[in-house]
Amino acid sequence: MSSWTKSFRKNEATIRGQMAAAVKLALAAGIPVEEAMAPYLDMLRDSYEEDFPLVRVIDESDLVTRFDGPEMGHDNPPAGTVAHVLGSLQDHVVKLALSIAGLSGVDAWRGKTPDELDPRLAGITKGSIIVGIKFGEPATRKGQLNLPISMEEIVKSVRSAVRKLPIVPGYIDADRISEGLNERLTDPAERDAILVAASRIAPTGHHGINEVNFLSQKKRSERLTPHSRQIIKQAIAQPAARVSRNGTFTGTVRSADLDARRFDIRNVSSVGSLRCVYDEKFDELVRDSLDHAVRVTGFYECDGQGKPRLLVANEIVPISAGHKDQPLPF
Repeated sequence: MSSWTKSFRKNEATIRGQMAAAVKLALAAGIPVEEAMAPYLDMLRDSYEEDFPLVRVIDESDLVTRFDGPEMGHDNPPAGTVAHVLGSLQDHVVKLALSIAGLSGVDAWRGKTPDELDPRLAGITKGSIIVGIKFGEPATRKGQLNLPISMEEIVKSVRSAVRKLPIVPGYIDADRISEGLNERLTDPAERDAILVAASRIAPTGHHGINEVNFLSQKKRSERLTPHSRQIIKQAIAQPAARVSRNGTFTGTVRSADLDARRFDIRNVSSVGSLRCVYDEKFDELVRDSLDHAVRVTGFYECDGQGKPRLLVANEIVPISAGHKDQPLPF
């Protein structure tokens, strides 16, 4: 049970208790019971009309996001703003989902996002635009996808990462992201993917939106602003590693986020999948390297088990088909 549900039920119980006491006093004083109950029934009705929809959305969602700003200060925000919010939020969360799936070495689909990783609308409330989205349960499929792990495990990992998004705002200081975030999100690759998603969800100040709040089941609200967006973008442009080591890795480029300047290499010896960050001088090379083997050199960060997970590339070299170090992609 979420803290929101507990608060709602506590408030409901308080109102009902007050109503019962008012009825008792009314009977003793000869006052009509309906008259004594009326204000408390109004409070219960208001609570169910205004608070319960939000509580239900939070309880049923993997991520709840509230968008605030000049266009949101009334019950009927512009349809164009709502369409922009829904479309962009879904796009950003899908990209995060595919990134997390890719970190597990999963790229069995191309061109179409599987239903399990395409979030559904769990609910929307008015006032501010409050949107809840959730991931469905893995479907029963005819035939088998050639996946290194089960779809259930993939969805579990994706859901876990999406639910960690509300953690990010609490670690944004005036001019940087606190090192404490590294302690909360210990997988460097997952942390990087979550930060990229947060930078995209954070408001630009356009479309009448100047604040985005994450409403989680445990906390009331954590917000992102245009300033937060700039801080996160600075952090992901130059990711700081707690323990950086220099190394060279060979693998096959299987997915690339060209906007964020990230790509994953697969089939890395003793590593599996490695998330790589690059700068603009490699833009054309990375764009042309999808499904090709490359050798990447740079500083990398390991997870708690000592496994390389995130690398900042300072050299990317294509490998010819006959090169002895090229891993077999299948």
